[in-house]
Amino acid sequence: MPLQGDLGRLSIAEDVQFKQCQLFGGAMAILLPVSFIDVSTMREIPDTQECWADAGTSDQSFIIEILGLDDTVADEDSPKFYWDDLVSLNEAAQNPEDTAVQSVCAVTADFEETFKSVPPTDAKVAEPSCWLLQGKQLVSKFKEHDRNTVKIYMAVMRLPSVDSDIVIHLNLPLSLAPASSSAAVAETG
Repeated sequence: MPLQGDLGRLSIAEDVQFKQCQLFGGAMAILLPVSFIDVSTMREIPDTQECWADAGTSDQSFIIEILGLDDTVADEDSPKFYWDDLVSLNEAAQNPEDTAVQSVCAVTADFEETFKSVPPTDAKVAEPSCWLLQGKQLVSKFKEHDRNTVKIYMAVMRLPSVDSDIVIHLNLPLSLAPASSSAAVAETG
C-alpha cells in the first residue's frame, strides 16, 4: 500500500509470535503478539472500543475504536482532530516539544479493494479514506505524577457510507520515568 510521508522505523522483531484476536464480539479479527491480553478482562472498556496490552515487559498497547463520523471535520484534518482528543484524554503535557505530531500521511491505495466489505449506499457520500499519524506524548499512567514519553502510531479510517470513523492507536513507550509504575515492569526499546 503506497504511502505519502515517512512513518519512521516501525518494525516487527523476527521472533515475535502472533495470535488471532476477535474484536467487537467477532465482527473483526486482528493478529497481535501472543503476549498481548484483552484489557476488558481486567477493567470495563466501552462497547465501541477494544484495548489490548502487552502482559510482558514492553508496556505497549493497542486500541481500536469505532466512533461516529463527525462530518464537520475534513478528512485531511481527521488525524489531528483525533490526536488532539487523545492528548486531552491522556492529560498529556501541553509543551510542543513533549506532545508533538511528527508526521501525517494519507494512504493512497486503491480503496475499491481495501474497502470492498463496506456496505454500498445510494446516498451521495464521500469516498472512504485512510490517514496515518505518528507522534509522541508525555503522559502519566494511572494519573501518576511522573510522565512517560510514548510514541503513538494512529490510523484513522473514515467510512462515510456507515457514518463511522475507525481509530487505531499503537502506543510504544520510548522512555519511562524512574518513579512510574511502568518502569518497574517494562523494558523500553
